[in-house]
Amino acid sequence: MGIEFIIHGDYRHGTTIMWWLYKLEYPEAIHLYEPLHPDLFNILSKWTRGKEYPLHKLPVLDDYFDLPKQILDEMKKYHKDFTNVFDPNEVFPYLDVINRWSNMVNRKIFLQPNRMHFILTDVAKKYNCPCIHIVRNPCDVFLSYFPKSLTENEQLIRAIIEGRVHESVYAGAFYLPVRYKAISERYGFKVPENDWLAKFAVVWSIGNGEAVKAVWKYEKGTVVYYEDVCMIPLMEFKRIAEITGIRPPLRFINLLRRDRIGKYPKWLMNEFLKRIEEYSLEQFLKGWFIYS
Repeated sequence: MGIEFIIHGDYRHGTTIMWWLYKLEYPEAIHLYEPLHPDLFNILSKWTRGKEYPLHKLPVLDDYFDLPKQILDEMKKYHKDFTNVFDPNEVFPYLDVINRWSNMVNRKIFLQPNRMHFILTDVAKKYNCPCIHIVRNPCDVFLSYFPKSLTENEQLIRAIIEGRVHESVYAGAFYLPVRYKAISERYGFKVPENDWLAKFAVVWSIGNGEAVKAVWKYEKGTVVYYEDVCMIPLMEFKRIAEITGIRPPLRFINLLRRDRIGKYPKWLMNEFLKRIEEYSLEQFLKGWFIYS
């Protein structure tokens, strides 16, 4: 058995709902939510089976309680802060524990990581499994990084972009500060300190661009647009199945929500595209960026 399928994408890109649909479709498998989360084992130590994760209002951590304690202890030994991973060898010892146990008990493992942009196909190839990388409209994503109370009107959104809200808001924005720091240093991109839309543009463009480029070259992988999943789910899930060989969760597509697509003010896309051009990020978007 081993690792069967990797459902990957950046934060707020629809990875959790897609992973959840496959969890419902494959109840006999083990489905591990965010196995690379830096606080995973601290969270698990305070968690109970059936408890809903506040962000999704779903019991996404339940399957960790199906793993034997000795396996969890061994995983914990190799676990660390995987927020920025550029070398797949950093995660292999950790994932090897999961894969080895899966083979031993003959149970499939479905993974939903959010931190494999630069190593996704390296991991998929090592475990000989299919993978998908999910892309979503950057403006919908950017706004979903912040509390709704701060994205309700134009003035507040501009305050976020210009760094005029409390620093704790950015610290809580799905690791955006530390991800920007690591990626900008590695790729040599520097933007104004208070331009948070530009920082997001660097992280979103480079992370997704590298993942897309790698997945395109992998015969068992495909790029998935979240908007297509929501708007034409039958067609999109069948397409994914043809490439990956994973049975599509067609019985559960009614759980998808279309009302979260295109909710951003149109000027925000113009501002995002200005930063893409100003900081020469187009090179990472060629051939796959469909938003305007």
